[in-house]
Amino acid sequence: MTSVAERKAWDSAVSDAAKARGWKRVGSGYLYQVRGSYIFRLEASAPHPGYESTGTVSAKPLCLDPVFWRIVGLDELNAKSVGFRISGAFTVPLLDVYALRYGPEVDPAVLAERLDNGFSEFAPQLETIEDFEPLVEAHSPPRSGSSLATYVSWLIAMRRDADAVALIDECLAQPDFGGGFSFPGGMFETLALGYLTS
Repeated sequence: MTSVAERKAWDSAVSDAAKARGWKRVGSGYLYQVRGSYIFRLEASAPHPGYESTGTVSAKPLCLDPVFWRIVGLDELNAKSVGFRISGAFTVPLLDVYALRYGPEVDPAVLAERLDNGFSEFAPQLETIEDFEPLVEAHSPPRSGSSLATYVSWLIAMRRDADAVALIDECLAQPDFGGGFSFPGGMFETLALGYLTS
């Protein structure tokens, strides 16, 4: 799909099919669902002729963003609606829990149904914050400030502050480590170390 009208029609069809299955829409096409102590995001961008695309369902515990906001001094973001957790700036990235490849011939409603089915099969595995550990471990070691923010926020929420300090030190020591989030008070890594050691 190349035209703006085609992409809008695609997004609308995916959104309508997902909303019929319990997903909510926020912002410019973000689809989310809260189940228990987790928030999930469903994404399926319009395909391009001759290429395959990937639709995903991602997740994170709801308790991670407040930890992250406390570290970086943005506690006022706690007042935002829950949809902000997937569409707003300065939020902890979600981690993929289900992915599905598709080509330009796929029907968007069928794709939304398949992604929702994958979500429905996986979601029961995420009930407690401890259940998030296999996902953060699968993304370890973090390669950027954004994935580090997810991992460090999770460790702090788990009350594993010493592990969080050790992880930040280890990441900063890697020559290929790329920084990520930057705030008026400094980089996330520096702010997190200050928060953890104060």
